[in-house]
Amino acid sequence: MADPGGKEDYGYAAFLATVEVVVMGRRTWDFMVGTGTWHYPGKESWVLTHQSRLQPLADERFAVFDPEAWRERGRGSEPALPAARTP
Repeated sequence: MADPGGKEDYGYAAFLATVEVVVMGRRTWDFMVGTGTWHYPGKESWVLTHQSRLQPLADERFAVFDPEAWRERGRGSEPALPAARTP
């Protein structure tokens, strides 16, 4: 059940403290930009997109989303992130 007062985070802050890398799609990133606040300060953040010339809100990086390439990276012992694309 959702907290109508918005005061309970249901363990999200504790979970986020264990996360080192945040990966999201461009539409989620669009939502973040719309809020004007970056919700992942200090986290390595990647936005998967086919669009270019996007301007970061904070220190997030953009990468072209290629499902097969990401599948291959996930088969290794440690997933490797692609090189950052410049806006």
